[in-house]
Amino acid sequence: MSKVLAIAQNTFKEAIRNRVMYVILVFAIFIILSGIVVKDLTIAAHSQVIRTIGLAAISAVSIALALLLGIGLVYTELDKRTIYTIVSKPIDRWQFLLGKYLGLLLTLYLIVAVMTAVFLTESWLLNRQIQDYHFNAAMLRCIKAIGLGCLELAVIVAFALLFSSFSSPVLSGFMTLMVWIAGRLNEDIERFAEKLVTDMSGTPETAQSFLGGLQFILGSESGGAGDALKYLFAKVAVLVFPNFEIFNGRDEAIHFDTLNEIHLQMIVVNGWDAVIYAVPYTVAVLLVAMALFGRRNFR
Repeated sequence: MSKVLAIAQNTFKEAIRNRVMYVILVFAIFIILSGIVVKDLTIAAHSQVIRTIGLAAISAVSIALALLLGIGLVYTELDKRTIYTIVSKPIDRWQFLLGKYLGLLLTLYLIVAVMTAVFLTESWLLNRQIQDYHFNAAMLRCIKAIGLGCLELAVIVAFALLFSSFSSPVLSGFMTLMVWIAGRLNEDIERFAEKLVTDMSGTPETAQSFLGGLQFILGSESGGAGDALKYLFAKVAVLVFPNFEIFNGRDEAIHFDTLNEIHLQMIVVNGWDAVIYAVPYTVAVLLVAMALFGRRNFR
């Protein structure tokens, strides 16, 4: 484990020396603070505008940095030829990948922490005169949304590491971006597949079963091979790609109603559901990345 931590520490040091990261971070902080001005230009509640801009900036910047930094994790070592020195040492390849993953994730979480501190400080200063139950409930949901975003980052970085283990930065960046887009559209894709069957059968129950829906389309007079292929592709996409909507707590944080103690406790439960989903998914992707990287020939 000491070898993994050493690689993670080295990756963290390399990442924080990246000047592009600081430029993006300063831009994100500027966007977050711009809510102070924008709130007076809209008819929406001031606190709602602050939450909308702040959470959007934190999410967008963290994901962008995950893509930019993650796709070059392995390629940088190959380009500098330092990978040959590393693999010649008594370090397993899985330890190398895991260290890279943890180092980048630590970097991203540090950036998220900085942006969160700016966002919460801004919210507190602008609402210090009216810090009541509603304000505390809103901040609690914002913290939950940011925490869910950190889980999303863990999955995205795992995919970036997977693709960077066998492809170029451009290709791995494109594939990681496609995974993120498909993950955000996961629930929409599933609804499309169910609607395809429901429109033909007239009963939603037919769409509940994968094989049942496929058999119905093939046997339907209005359906055919084309519709069956669409249905099959949509269902496979739902199963293969992660559902990133499970990590979307921003809408809940921005558009919240009056909360009581029971609802506040329910937030924690919903957060654990996301944890239970993210951890095994991330581990599975990392295991695939380690298997592919372990078979790669560097000669």
